[in-house]
Amino acid sequence: MDKSRMEDSPFIHETVSWTIRLINAADAFWRRRMGRALVPLDRQKIVRWAQVEAVHPAFGDQAPFFHLLESFFAGFAENTQLSAMGTLGITDWAKSCLFARRECMNYVAAHPEVLSQKIEKPVVIVGMHRTGSTLLYNLLHQDPKTRSTFMHEMYGAWPHLPVATSRAAQYQDHRMVLLKQRFERAFKLLPEGSAKRQRAHPSSPDMIEEDFIIASHQLNWFTHILLSSERFKQLIFHPDKDFVFTYLKIYLQMLQTGYTPESHWTLKSPSHLLHLDSFMRAFPDARVVMLHRDPAVTIPSMCYLLESLYGSYFRPGTWDRRTLGPFVCSLYQLMTQRLLQYRDTHPEKASQFLDIRFTELESDPIGQVQRIYRTLGIDLDPSLPAKLQSYLATNQRHQHGKPDYSLAKYGLTPEELASSFATYRARHLG
Repeated sequence: MDKSRMEDSPFIHETVSWTIRLINAADAFWRRRMGRALVPLDRQKIVRWAQVEAVHPAFGDQAPFFHLLESFFAGFAENTQLSAMGTLGITDWAKSCLFARRECMNYVAAHPEVLSQKIEKPVVIVGMHRTGSTLLYNLLHQDPKTRSTFMHEMYGAWPHLPVATSRAAQYQDHRMVLLKQRFERAFKLLPEGSAKRQRAHPSSPDMIEEDFIIASHQLNWFTHILLSSERFKQLIFHPDKDFVFTYLKIYLQMLQTGYTPESHWTLKSPSHLLHLDSFMRAFPDARVVMLHRDPAVTIPSMCYLLESLYGSYFRPGTWDRRTLGPFVCSLYQLMTQRLLQYRDTHPEKASQFLDIRFTELESDPIGQVQRIYRTLGIDLDPSLPAKLQSYLATNQRHQHGKPDYSLAKYGLTPEELASSFATYRARHLG
């Protein structure tokens, strides 16, 4: 298909390197001729990665984890639209998650004193994806008294121990070099998808990243629903995920054995809204910064990000991007319903929540950071505003290009969203 027709088609045709094209073509040929994949999903190997020598009772019952594991890979294996790159990609992601999980659980079993670490009053940024959470997260990170998670501390099949002993050590960690090599390899193999991801969610090896990656160690793979089955979707959307957020807290405790932030942890993960009850049980004193933006903007923007993440996982011309809109719409409906329900049923937690609209953050980002510190009772260092200004000056919006998305492109209309999010809009967007 020529480029103009590809751009007009609702089906995703992502440009990949010749290496990936060759692997995909060979796998497709082998499937046609032999009736099986040339690049098969090795589920037995993945299950072995999930085995842990000893699980401390503090982690709780791990049966839900294994239900997710079996359900995801059963559904993935049945998805006939997936490419060889999809199999390679998901195997690599599973290896990263499961190696880190095993390392953490084995370490805590051998060093139970980790559990005495105090994670007190963390600040967590939530909200639907694409609400400005990454901007705010990086602004709050300019305060040296706080601590956030770096990608190399959560991701990768390399050892995550020993942990960093200072913020300076985080930036000098040799694992950041390993992560940089992975970034460079991804750009070579998947140039279009990598460029899209940078436009949608700029990242680099030396940047902090959201802690959903730690939650992913426990198979809380909410975006991977697109690759698997309805059964996996039901398990992911189940509200009780205590085993996920208990693990998240313990993993932070493990990281904190290296150094404790002078003030507090700053976390960020929009997907925590799906399981807000479980998150708040794990972190009962958390201070929650809730970001709000019009779903008519956030939904197609999230669709674009998902397309950039998984476009290469599907055989060319088999993934209709118009299916993304309804998926994200239903996801955001569930997130907003659970947010409103939690706020309504827990009035005693009202003082722990701070609501900020995207328009407020966009027009006065420094003022909103100051508001967060003032409202949550955190001491503001007099030098912080200047650091925030410096960060904003060197990190302009859309410096990697502006994403191309619309409601129509992803199979939605303004009227659908007006109906689906009327209650949320009235309450939080006015």
